[in-house]
Amino acid sequence: MNRSIEALSNLSNKEAMMAGGKGASLGEMTRREIPVPKGFVVMASVFENFLEKTGISNEIDLVLSTVKPDKTNTVSSASEKIQQIILEAKIPEDITIAIENEFDKLGSEFVAVRSSATAEDSASAAWAGQLNSFLNTNRETLLLNVSKCWASLFTPRAISYRFKNGLQEKKISVAIVIQEMIDSEVSGIAFSANTVTGNRNQIIIEAGFGLGEAIVSGKISPDSYLIEKKSQCILETIVESQECGMYRAKNGGNEWREIGTKGKEQKLNQAQINELTQLITRTENLYGFPCDIEWAYANNQFYILQCRPITSIKESNNLEEMSIPFLNPQEYIRGWEAHISGVPLTLIADVSASHHRKWQSVSTFNNELRSDLIFKTEVDFYTKLGETTSVDTFEKQANFIITNSKLMSKELETICQKSFLSKTEVSYMFQKVSEILNNYSIFSEAYTDGAMKNIKKDPNSPQSEKLLKILSLKNDLRAMVNATVFYPNAWPGTIVEKLSSQFNIPKEDLWQYREGEVMDLFDGKYLDAQEVAQRKSAFVFYRDKNGKVSIFSGNIAKTLIMQLDDKETNNLSFVKGQTANDNGKGKVIGPVRLIKNTVYDMAATQKYIESVCEGDVIISEATEPDLLPALYKCAAVVTNRGGLLSHAAITAREIGICCIVGAKGATSFFGDGDIVEIDPSTGIIRLLKKSV
Repeated sequence: MNRSIEALSNLSNKEAMMAGGKGASLGEMTRREIPVPKGFVVMASVFENFLEKTGISNEIDLVLSTVKPDKTNTVSSASEKIQQIILEAKIPEDITIAIENEFDKLGSEFVAVRSSATAEDSASAAWAGQLNSFLNTNRETLLLNVSKCWASLFTPRAISYRFKNGLQEKKISVAIVIQEMIDSEVSGIAFSANTVTGNRNQIIIEAGFGLGEAIVSGKISPDSYLIEKKSQCILETIVESQECGMYRAKNGGNEWREIGTKGKEQKLNQAQINELTQLITRTENLYGFPCDIEWAYANNQFYILQCRPITSIKESNNLEEMSIPFLNPQEYIRGWEAHISGVPLTLIADVSASHHRKWQSVSTFNNELRSDLIFKTEVDFYTKLGETTSVDTFEKQANFIITNSKLMSKELETICQKSFLSKTEVSYMFQKVSEILNNYSIFSEAYTDGAMKNIKKDPNSPQSEKLLKILSLKNDLRAMVNATVFYPNAWPGTIVEKLSSQFNIPKEDLWQYREGEVMDLFDGKYLDAQEVAQRKSAFVFYRDKNGKVSIFSGNIAKTLIMQLDDKETNNLSFVKGQTANDNGKGKVIGPVRLIKNTVYDMAATQKYIESVCEGDVIISEATEPDLLPALYKCAAVVTNRGGLLSHAAITAREIGICCIVGAKGATSFFGDGDIVEIDPSTGIIRLLKKSV
């Protein structure tokens, strides 16, 4: 069998040494009926045949022997010489004819020409971004782009990568994947696990209009969707405004186009997110490990363009871990505030966030101050809902509270006489608390404000008079709820009182447990003492729009609370972005090395790389792969644009440095030489000292 050119459908994962990692992976997915654009692979043997027939192999080895990886000028010089050697060498006629014939059989006017290294994309190293790809290639530019892909095996970043990963002595060849070009309406990248938290039950999808190269390069900030894998519930949706996108130019190649008002829209709707989530899960199941996936959407069809192992992912034992939210004070209203003496009643805040509030909200404690804040759009929604809620519904739920509060008061007397509570009894008590709070939620300010608007429309009607009478009971109902839930001697307080002695936990510590954590005591699981101490210091309960409640404590909570402080945000000394990689070493402090614009000039890039020192913080609009040697030296990288799957993010995770992406305005806010502090737990870059 001629193994110089093969259709993707004839390849599998076993042939990575001939088809390269990318080619073998695409072949495997094609055979397993994952939707992959049709195409073929120019095998690595063709490149080796090209080197042999042109007689340039020894010449390349001689130039590579001059490289001293710690001296970037030798890397750049070698790269320039080797690429020139390859591009000036004429491709033998038998190779050009074979490639062009396969192109014609494909029947596509435009194709994607992608490099596929034979040492590519292991679970510990990724050549992602090191070699070149050329989109929207036509027959006229086909052979030139094949040569450019071969030459990209020796770009400065690829040579640096080779030496950094100890691959300089290993034989590395390159195959070329040529596929039908998908004219993407929307495209993006996905991780089948949360690389930031290590949560393998979460999927991250990033999406933008046009070609996905715009996202990979970090030149746009994409929409980001966080999905729970098992339930396929969308946990978080971040919609970014996209001013321009990359599209096919009229005669081939790519061009940037302004998108206009469409750029403010969400890129994928819920049905599309669900469909793509299923495809990502299916692809991960095929490989059996977390995957980094490039995808495209066109003509009502999703395509997988590439799949490789995630090369850097944290270990996490907490499948419920969520991303830390950014709390904009302009989006919330303060619904309640009170000074608390003594330890905070974290358990009360938990049951309230979980069962009382039906809306996106935040509950905080810091410096003896407890506050509840509600998302403004949720207030508007529930006010309108209150206008349409029937009188019978208000009456039914008021009667439930009155009846059950009396019953619970009697039951509490019996419970107080017990010296020991079983797991079933405690579960029953929490269930009753949940029922009371669920029914009382209809008497929140938003609901009742809406109901009052309805009354004002026809104040003298029998229905309005009846509703007004029910609403006048609100204060009495609140007193009943206080007596059964919120007061320290109510049902949760009784649980704390009894279980404190039963499990030998100080009451002030047990108050810091959440409902589920209290139930875990019966299975021998205790809350970590450090977490108890952090919750006493400060906490934030965040209920997202899907009803998922998360708790943040200690310094993270204090930073979130600071975000909600209007005084702080009116005079910002920091910029907020999204943490793409936390190196696990805490905050990073260092001097800024600033790139105002993306660097394309190789001489300027080289000068910048040489100026970066160990411990510097690189701040840029986005990072180009050519900056890789600088990234190896710096302590952290911050970009104005880009998402969790941009070049900066992927490279930072692999190198093991701190990375913040989407920090809008960072290149304008900070100056070269400024001393900054980066907190990866919050994504905040804070100015410590302005440079002179």
